[in-house]
Amino acid sequence: MSLRYTAVLLLVLAGLGAYVYLVEFPREQREEQEKALFAVDADAVESVTLTRGDATIEIERRDGEWHLVAPVRAQADATAVEALISAVADCKVDKDLGSQGDDMARFGLAEPTVAVTLGTDSGGSVTVRVGNAAPVGNAAYIQRNAEASVLLTGAAFRASVDKKLDDLRERRLFDFEDDDVRWFEIRRGEARVRLERDADAAWQMLEPGGFGVDEGAVRTFLSSLRALRVASFVADEPASVDEFGLTTPPLEVAFATGEDAATVHTVQFGTERAETEIYARTADSPAVYTVNDWAFRNLDKSPRDLRDKRLTGFAAADARAIQVVRRNGDDFRLVRDGDAWRVEGARGTPKKDEIDQYVKDVAELAGYEIVSDDPAAPPAGFGFDDPVLQLSVYGDDDELLDSVVVGRTEADGGLQNFNARNTGRPMVVLVRAYAVNRLDRDPSA
Repeated sequence: MSLRYTAVLLLVLAGLGAYVYLVEFPREQREEQEKALFAVDADAVESVTLTRGDATIEIERRDGEWHLVAPVRAQADATAVEALISAVADCKVDKDLGSQGDDMARFGLAEPTVAVTLGTDSGGSVTVRVGNAAPVGNAAYIQRNAEASVLLTGAAFRASVDKKLDDLRERRLFDFEDDDVRWFEIRRGEARVRLERDADAAWQMLEPGGFGVDEGAVRTFLSSLRALRVASFVADEPASVDEFGLTTPPLEVAFATGEDAATVHTVQFGTERAETEIYARTADSPAVYTVNDWAFRNLDKSPRDLRDKRLTGFAAADARAIQVVRRNGDDFRLVRDGDAWRVEGARGTPKKDEIDQYVKDVAELAGYEIVSDDPAAPPAGFGFDDPVLQLSVYGDDDELLDSVVVGRTEADGGLQNFNARNTGRPMVVLVRAYAVNRLDRDPSA
């Protein structure tokens, strides 16, 4: 290929690129602008008004947040409001049918399904009236401002803007981060569970006192509290809350946020509305709503639910030996030489990774539910008179660091429960079968 031919080809390509950039792109931009229902910037919108017949919903932006101001004063769902604004701001006109005179009822525009007005920070406003879906094609009839023309847009636009009050209300009850919570209480009448963070930000159970805390259970509790949502709005200003069981609520959850725990939030739970919903309200509002029963159960926790359920407390670095006694008689002993563990008396090369994992499993052994704190409870009731497994952890000079016994009992339906306790404490917990199976190992395997 000659240099002249290459140069000509480059000039042609450059000219074509310039034509696309200078002619085609601006033309496409103009066409898109001509299709736009409104030339409005969604970020400039400061108010939204929806009118449906005689009913009006008014929403305003204050200090960067959206608030319902009519027919109720409440927090608005920012995501829902901004989606509605975007739907109007991004709406495209597919076809202009022109003025239809007195025939507007045929298009559902004599009494529109909904009219949406957006007010901007400059003081201007735009209004779109939404009518029927077109009988043919995927389209809907609309009107722009006070214009007489009937326009066609995509049918999905109707669903995007035809919102009722409940669609636009904030359903989240609380907005916080776990690290912001300084204390929380679960109250049932006079009984309460209270947890607070100490100076090191670790959780301590103050009521009832004397117990360690399951940090994982606390994280789950706070996550459930943060995820609490309104299932349905019942009454904004009820004359009485007796019928909802909220005069003396059976369950109340309170928590404080902020550096000095200055802000206290409270949610109260009443009686059941249906099998799947519970009446509720927050202390800072008279409104009554419902929450899903599973959300209620996630917060209805006893001290046992939040207590530390670990069965061992030794530091792995302090352990020098672990004696394992099995029901079938295949007992074994792990011993540590320096940083390496081995099975005492076993021949061959130790399986380092498997032994290290075994020691880790012993150090992290924990239950998932506390079933007893009674030190006088008969061992046979938990299978401790004929244990499946016994673990004893020793430190320097053969000092006993921890001792755990695991029993098995038959539960309802023929299922098997694995019960375990540290022999130095009265607490008995249920342990997952897989955790027991990982420890009840054949030493030769």
